[in-house]
Amino acid sequence: MIAEKMKPYVKNNSAIRMMFEEGNRLRAIYGADKVYDFSLGNPSVPAPECVKEAIIDLVNEVELQFFMVI
Repeated sequence: MIAEKMKPYVKNNSAIRMMFEEGNRLRAIYGADKVYDFSLGNPSVPAPECVKEAIIDLVNEVELQFFMVI
């Protein structure tokens, strides 16, 4: 699923550039310590604990569903 607002950007490479520029804009406003960059090759800091827990929960749920189907 993708937001309607993003569909025109995804049709070409400008989406990646747009997100990069938006990250820079937000860092200038709020400070680099308050903007997390989860783009390819990043982040340079660990994800917040709540993000880590959510990912683990999702992985465990998918594994459970996979084994239940078989």
